Amino acid sequence: MASPVKTFGFLCVWLCCRAAAVTFHQTSSLIVKENSEVQIDCSHDDSALILMLWYRRSADAAMTLIGYGYETGQNYEGLLEEEFTLTRRSTVEGVLTVREARQNHTAVYFCAASTRWCGLMPLPHQNLLRVSLCSAAAEAAGCSQPSSLVFSSGFHMKQTP
Repeated sequence: MASPVKTFGFLCVWLCCRAAAVTFHQTSSLIVKENSEVQIDCSHDDSALILMLWYRRSADAAMTLIGYGYETGQNYEGLLEEEFTLTRRSTVEGVLTVREARQNHTAVYFCAASTRWCGLMPLPHQNLLRVSLCSAAAEAAGCSQPSSLVFSSGFHMKQTP
């Protein structure tokens, strides 16, 4: 008979390895105009992860939860529902939509998936995608050097020189 410590150790190793096997996919790089709608896709290959969470981290703030949801309903933190839309296409696919991209959306955006919401924040998926937000002047110049902000998602948005 195995001791409880050995059983616990086996389960921890098994669960950690199982979680590491999940593969995430997301949107390719995009160039967008200021005040435009921006969609950031996130998907994974584990249908047991029924909860999808979206976070953002600004340069001057800690990572904060935008919202989370299952296929049937989405929940937003504070007034963020006015700026963002969370959509679930299926258990393994979700979209974060920035309704009207502005300077105050400058941040790094992350998606995460979990089996359930239990008050603990799962570690977010961290591959980065680049989306450039062009000012009117940069758009007229072809937006080769965006002057407004950059959405890199993984998701990250930041000021550019």
